[in-house]
Formats: sequence, structure tokens, C-alpha cells
Amino acid sequence: MSALVLTLPDHVPPSRYLAAFRDAVKAGTLQAAPLAETFRVGTARHYDDLVRVSEAFQAWHQQTLRTYELRRARRGVVAHADDLQSGAADFDVLAERYRQQLVARASVKHPRPGKKRRKPKLDAAGLMPALSPPVDPGAGVEGGGSGRPTSPLTSEWPVT
Repeated sequence: MSALVLTLPDHVPPSRYLAAFRDAVKAGTLQAAPLAETFRVGTARHYDDLVRVSEAFQAWHQQTLRTYELRRARRGVVAHADDLQSGAADFDVLAERYRQQLVARASVKHPRPGKKRRKPKLDAAGLMPALSPPVDPGAGVEGGGSGRPTSPLTSEWPVT
């Protein structure tokens, strides 16, 4: 399997190909035997498998490559500058396909997430400024108030 993965086309992600391969083996579509060796693809490490190359495997492999080719083609219109300059790709056709792609993307409506309500910030005393009742200014002064609100329903100060 490692030799096959290393020869995959650029548009086929090796990790996804291996995941599809393991799913096919689980489903019984393909036959494979595990090997003790491992191989690396990028930074990922995978266990190697020995695959019996049969007609079923060839059909699965071709179908999987076609699936990834379609996924790549649906992503959007892209061309290399060298291809456009050399004439390998037609600029007018590419520009028209790109315009159609932009029109199609603009017609798709994406819901916008709602604004989150923020918690009110606390003042230095640990109270919410807008919701804290008035405090007796004479608190802590000899003969002064208690430092508590005068009444929960009114904001009147006590008379001394």
C-alpha cells in the first residue's frame, strides 16, 4: 500500500485515500493483510498493508480517483499563470467560468450568527454599577450610617 500511496496524483489527499481504503476493507469490498512496517506521509505515520491487486481493487481504485477528481473540479476555477501565458489555457473561457462561479457563490445565502450578549462588567467593589443601590456616604464614620442602602425600594438617604 505504501508504494501505491506514494504514486497517487497530487489532487488525491493520501490520508483520505487511506481512510477510504480502510473503509473498503472493513466493508469487504477489498482484501488486504496488515504488515508490521509503517510509512510516513507528511507528518502522519500509517501502518502498511499488503493488497491483492484484483479487478475489484482496480475498479475501486479508479472510482476513488474519479471521486477526488470531481471534488477538485467542483472547488472552483483555477489556472496557473504559466498556462495562461503560454496559451495552454484559454483566458476568455477561464474568465467566463470564473464570473459564473462568483455569481453562483453570491446567490447562496449564509446565515449570520447573532450577536452575543455580554455580561456586565463589575466595578471595583465587585458590584454591577448600573444595578447597585446607593450606599450611605457616612459609612465607617463615627456616628455615620451603616453603609447599606437606606431602603430597597427608594434611593433616599437617612436623615440624621
